[in-house]
Amino acid sequence: MDEDCPKCGVAKLAIRLGKRGRFIGCTTYPECDYTRNLGDDADTAPTAPEVVPDRTCPKCESALHIKV
Repeated sequence: MDEDCPKCGVAKLAIRLGKRGRFIGCTTYPECDYTRNLGDDADTAPTAPEVVPDRTCPKCESALHIKV
């Protein structure tokens, strides 16, 4: 990204990866804690869970899903 941080005005913003997914944040973190959501980009939209073929849950017999 080639966008200056609106909070500190010193550093550039970058796409970061956190425990809740991708976001835009200041590259001088933790000195500057500016962040914002990426928005409704196509690659951040939720997708249907991937089902493991030919396997079921040993407790409830439902389909197994791959979790990230």
